[in-house]
Amino acid sequence: MAGAAAAGSLAWLSPCAAPAGNPMHPYLEQILTTQTVLTPEGNRVAINSQITREQGLFLQDLLREIRPRVSLEIGVAFGISSMFICEVLMELGAARHICIDSGPLRRESGELDRYGLGLLNLERCGYGALVEAYALPSEIALPALLQQGRKIDFVFIDGWHTFDHCLLDFFYANRLLNVGGAVVFHDADGPPVKKVIRYASRYPSYRRLGETRRPRIPGAGRRNGVRKIGGFALDLLRLLRRNPPTCVALRKVAEDERSWSWYEKF
Repeated sequence: MAGAAAAGSLAWLSPCAAPAGNPMHPYLEQILTTQTVLTPEGNRVAINSQITREQGLFLQDLLREIRPRVSLEIGVAFGISSMFICEVLMELGAARHICIDSGPLRRESGELDRYGLGLLNLERCGYGALVEAYALPSEIALPALLQQGRKIDFVFIDGWHTFDHCLLDFFYANRLLNVGGAVVFHDADGPPVKKVIRYASRYPSYRRLGETRRPRIPGAGRRNGVRKIGGFALDLLRLLRRNPPTCVALRKVAEDERSWSWYEKF
C-alpha cells in the first residue's frame, strides 16, 4: 500500500524485549503515571487524547474474550491504546496488529511527531513484530485493506470524530470484520460518535458487548455547611442524569445480510 510503513521497515526504531509475566509493561506504567513519553533524544513530551487506564483494561478484557488473530486500530497518536492491545495480542500469540493514523511520522524538523512516537513506544515495549503501520487517512487505508481481502477480528475506532468520518470507519470495519469479532468506539459520549453507535446498534448482525463509563465525582460527604448542602443538590442532579458510556463495544454475531433498501430509525 502506498505510503505504508510496515514494522520491519522502521529502521529508526530500537526495540527492547518486554518482560515476561508482567501484568503491565513498565514503560506503559511509566507513561500513565507521568503522562509523558520519551523522545529518542531523551526529552519528555506530554501526551494527549489517550485512553484511560480503565478503558485500556476494558479493551484487554474484550481481547481475552474474543482472542483475535488480527486486530485493527484507527487513530494511534502516542500509542497508548496500541500498547494495551498489543500486550494481550502477544499473550495470545496473535499474528498482527494493524495501525492506521494519518500521521505524519515526523515533523518538518525531522523530530518524531505523535504517530512516530507512538510507533517508537510499541517498539520499546517489544511489540514491533506485531505491528503493520500505515501513515495514511483511514478513508484511503481502509478501502485498500478491503481490496486486499484482509479480514479482522477486533477493531478499535478512535480516529477523526466527525459523524461522517466515524461512520465511514465503521462501514469499512463492518466489511473487514469476521463474525464473532468486535468493534469498539472510543469517545462514545461525543454527539457524533454517539449517533454512529446508535446507527450501528440497529444492524441486525450486531449486539452490544460492553461499555465503560466515566467515574462519578465523589459525593458530598466530605463537605461542610453550605458546601455540603450544595454538594447534595449536585449529587442528586448527577444521579438523575445518566452517566454516558465513554467506550462502547459491539459484537458481530452474523454476516451482514441487510437488503439494499434496509433502514431503521436511529
